[in-house]
Amino acid sequence: MQVESYAFGTVEIFSDNILIVVVNDGLEINGELARLIIRAIEQKSNEATVVIVDRRNDYSYSSEGMQTLSDTNLPQVIATGIVVYSGVSELVTACQIGTMKILGRNNLHVFRSLDEALSWGQKQITPSVLQVNC
Repeated sequence: MQVESYAFGTVEIFSDNILIVVVNDGLEINGELARLIIRAIEQKSNEATVVIVDRRNDYSYSSEGMQTLSDTNLPQVIATGIVVYSGVSELVTACQIGTMKILGRNNLHVFRSLDEALSWGQKQITPSVLQVNC
């Protein structure tokens, strides 16, 4: 697996169509870091990409950072999975996902393990799923 390092953390290229984003511990994702995450995904993604956000570290979002991520439409990202490791993180993430779904982002899911998220991600990029999602 190829790993690219950035100021916010890393983007791991799991396969041609699956990226894993890991944010460094203790960061606050502000507008600038959110834009950097978006640029990294744009540079590394193909026409149909699944992004898995692995929340193995503790970090937070500023309102500007959350707004920037929510407002950005990356048409090549067909699905986003978020891996959480605690009940509290799962509740916070569920609230964030609820907001993003209101904004029209529907293929968002929360997982309790990276393996589960990757298995789901691989199913999202199969030819039959791509025809339905496109």
